[in-house]
Amino acid sequence: VHANWSLTERKGWLTLKALQADQLKTARNTLSQKLMGYEGEAVTQIDASCLAEGTSAGLCALGSIYVGVGITRHDGKLRFYAENSGQRELLGAAGKIGYVKVHADGCRFLFYYSADGKNYREAGKPQEVRPANWKGPRLGLYCYNALGDQGQASFNYFRYQILK
Repeated sequence: VHANWSLTERKGWLTLKALQADQLKTARNTLSQKLMGYEGEAVTQIDASCLAEGTSAGLCALGSIYVGVGITRHDGKLRFYAENSGQRELLGAAGKIGYVKVHADGCRFLFYYSADGKNYREAGKPQEVRPANWKGPRLGLYCYNALGDQGQASFNYFRYQILK
């Protein structure tokens, strides 16, 4: 539904409204595309200042499993977190602006997070994301809230570079 995303609400940014979901796999407000090339890297900048309690937003890989890294508001604080097929791990503290990226090598994905867009930390171990259908794994941006349809995130850019 067009009411749940906007390219004009904040000029130059993609805004995704949070829709209720209990995990990334069931997130209904996800924008994705098929992985291009054999090896590549994607990065995005997230403005998390409008995340409501329970809202999560970030960058994901979708296929046989659902994995991602992003920012969540948990117990009133902004935190980076990683999610793997419904299992969540809280990482470091996040500010209102955060950066997440993924390195994809075939079906192997390694996620990173950063507070400044320069110094990145690994977010968990590499994950094998096999195709769930004939089209192969997809990369995506998402925003959802386990507590209800509340909160939103804005993405300044989505940059994808094919390495091989």
